[in-house]
Amino acid sequence: MKYPHAQKGVNLLWIGALISIIVSVAAVIGAILTGFSFDNDIVKKAGLGVIGGAGIAALVVFILELIGLVEAKEDERGFRLALIAVFVSIILSIIGGIFNAFDKDVLKLIGRIFNLLSSISSLGSLTFIFVGIMNLAGKLNDQKMVARGRRLIHIIWFVFISSIVLSFVSVVLPTNIGDWVKILIGALALVSAILELVATILTYVYYYKAKEMLKQ
Repeated sequence: MKYPHAQKGVNLLWIGALISIIVSVAAVIGAILTGFSFDNDIVKKAGLGVIGGAGIAALVVFILELIGLVEAKEDERGFRLALIAVFVSIILSIIGGIFNAFDKDVLKLIGRIFNLLSSISSLGSLTFIFVGIMNLAGKLNDQKMVARGRRLIHIIWFVFISSIVLSFVSVVLPTNIGDWVKILIGALALVSAILELVATILTYVYYYKAKEMLKQ
């Protein structure tokens, strides 16, 4: 095994990705229950409960990814950059949360901007992880993994941009002109959740292939 630290780290990332699939499925279920509850409080609360449980699982994923990156960075610079991007994302998220705590619309807008930057930084971290795996694949002369990594980077950025557009449309749509608008908003949230689920499954498969490759 030429890259033992990377293999251990990617294995933890793979476990985290497996849990992320469960989180994404829960997000889809939550989007269905909350978006199509038709003002039924019980259904809406069930949806919010599912989303809340997914949030706890997401915290476990974050811890696994953090430990995995700390381990993997010993063998490849890309993982070190991914770890830096994670901490930048945390800082931006905290700043965004502080601004969102205020009642003034201007400050809330600033908070949303910081939250968006935090999301971009998180995506940057994922991109650096793929780059790290691609670099190791190149050293191991596995060009299929390199090509697969490039395609996956394009896919996750497409999903991210699509989610932003769908979220923006959901925010600007007026909800007081009929129930069809609420149904449309729910449908947009569902489409966004499904796209994220697909990206998560593809990431899980890539991590699995990467950890098997690194056993060499």
